[in-house]
Amino acid sequence: MNRLLRLTLANLPTVTVLLLTVCAPAQTRLYVDVRGPAAGDGSSWAKAFPNLTAALAKASSGAEVWVAEGRYLGGFDVPAGVTVVGGFLAGQTRRTQRRVDQHAVLLDGTDTQRVLVLRDGAVIDGVVVVAGRSAAPGGGGALILGTTGTLRNCTFLNNNIVAGRGSAVYAGNNGTSRATPILENCVFGGNGFATKLGHVIDFEAAGGSVRNILVANNNSNGLHLQNGSSTKIYNSVFAFNTGRGICHIDTATQPIVENCDFWQNTVGLYHFKGVDFQQIAQVNALPYAKNNLSADPRYNDPSKYDYTLASTSPLIDAGLELPGALALDRAGRPRILDGLRTGTARIDIGPDEFTNFEIANAVLPIRGMNLFLNSIGRVGTPVIMAVGLDVSAAPVFLGGLGSLSIDLARPHVVVGWPSVGSSAVVAIPRNLPADTAVVFQGVAGTSTWGNLSNVLDLRIF
Repeated sequence: MNRLLRLTLANLPTVTVLLLTVCAPAQTRLYVDVRGPAAGDGSSWAKAFPNLTAALAKASSGAEVWVAEGRYLGGFDVPAGVTVVGGFLAGQTRRTQRRVDQHAVLLDGTDTQRVLVLRDGAVIDGVVVVAGRSAAPGGGGALILGTTGTLRNCTFLNNNIVAGRGSAVYAGNNGTSRATPILENCVFGGNGFATKLGHVIDFEAAGGSVRNILVANNNSNGLHLQNGSSTKIYNSVFAFNTGRGICHIDTATQPIVENCDFWQNTVGLYHFKGVDFQQIAQVNALPYAKNNLSADPRYNDPSKYDYTLASTSPLIDAGLELPGALALDRAGRPRILDGLRTGTARIDIGPDEFTNFEIANAVLPIRGMNLFLNSIGRVGTPVIMAVGLDVSAAPVFLGGLGSLSIDLARPHVVVGWPSVGSSAVVAIPRNLPADTAVVFQGVAGTSTWGNLSNVLDLRIF
């Protein structure tokens, strides 16, 4: 663990840390809110486009489209180089203020059309893709054809195809152009059951990467690789699907499969060129596979799509650390934490990171309202908390603790508690004017372990 913070947790003095920040380049931003005015031009939340289609028609390469919670009817053709970001409440001013898990943006294909087409360099971040249905080549939820397309912090539910492959996602070449899909921190559930066709995710002659995704409770195979795909698959879970976890069918396909969990897929853990593997040792004996496991992931409530990890999950701290990984998981938790309290931080397998310390607000944030500090049942754990006005443009990884996102080079205060449990509270300062943005992040631990909390970035109403 970071020595300064280890000593701070033991003694709980006030501490100030100086961080260097990096300014992000200016870019075009458009706003979408289903409750926006009919004549909205997307220039602000007050003038937001009421539908996503209009925003995408105006967006050009380099633009970000911020989407407030609500249901938006597909399909959507995302232009090259455009990023769509969901999970906002209208009026929020920073990405870290959004809550993908609480303020869902539903992109709905109404069982009549494909939901998304991603052009080269397009990014979809923080949406729920639901009820897509498409013909060949497939991809009822999303199609990535001969391009680089990114799906991040997304959930795919109940998507189907009537022909082709990939009930949720299909990525393939387009003539001589090779698809390079990137999937990270995504969940796939309930796909393929209506038409009983296709695999959940299908990569054909594709490169790209798959990191920290969960493919569970779907019809057919979780991920299908063919025709020379070279996809890199890390830290992902394939469980409770009616086919296999991963299906690799030809010699030309050469993926990498590391630190993944295969659990209770009906036909087999893994399919390799005509043979179904039932034992994890068979998977790890492949020349491109290592450190994979077959273990009950122990989610808190998968029947309600709660795929957060219970404290006994074997996926905690079992992932492979990779360059370029996201600093935060889907719910805003630091992506690399010391979940097992060993003094060493490691990434978890799957889209959600287990933490020993969380901060939560029960209602819309107002001045004087209490925030709840939860040490996950470990009453008596010392805590220090930073309260600031800004987030760092580049989160700083503190070895053994996770990623610090609050900008301590800007105005802030640091407070401490010698003992905290699930009933502890801290009040939002009463002297803050309305529309102020304030950031909370803390660290809980002892002299031997510590975990940074989630980042709670609130716009005060």
